[in-house]
Amino acid sequence: MKVTQIYEIVNSLTGQVTGKADIVATDLSNIVDIGRETFDATSCDNYVRKLVDHIGKLVFVNRPYSGNAPSLQMDGWEYGAVLEKIDCDIPDAEENPSWKLENGQTYNQDKFTAPANVTVKFWSKKVTFQVPFSFADDQVKSAFSNATQLNAFFSMIYTKIETSFTIKLDSLIRSTIVNLIASTLHTDYPDNSE
Repeated sequence: MKVTQIYEIVNSLTGQVTGKADIVATDLSNIVDIGRETFDATSCDNYVRKLVDHIGKLVFVNRPYSGNAPSLQMDGWEYGAVLEKIDCDIPDAEENPSWKLENGQTYNQDKFTAPANVTVKFWSKKVTFQVPFSFADDQVKSAFSNATQLNAFFSMIYTKIETSFTIKLDSLIRSTIVNLIASTLHTDYPDNSE
């Protein structure tokens, strides 16, 4: 459907009506759509060869891609700028003295045992990318018969955006794994040129 921008015409007419501009003849031939004859036989019926074929069914290719790369990502957070990860070693076991109690012996139950080797790591780096896409429902309404078809169209586009994110994240994860393997091999075998 052709959409003609007529803001210049209506601005001119407003000036004429309010007396701010002289009244002049205005060409309004493009305002009214008088239609046009259809000559393309491939889009017409096979009976009188004049009726325009109507779209009877729309099929949207809307298959989400779930990806299959291993999970390497930390879950995201909305507030704050730094991720802190706190860990400690698994403690060793020791003999349980309660099974060797002796008469008259004092047992110290308040012995303090600190966690083994507590480590803290900070992550303050963030990498990001986006997949830009604009939605304009007013401009494409004329291509569909109802709101359900329009929503299905936008749903298909949104699925494509999510698929793009998944493919890009999968590729980034695999590249990170490959880079880690290559860095490890280079560190372990620095003279290896293969």
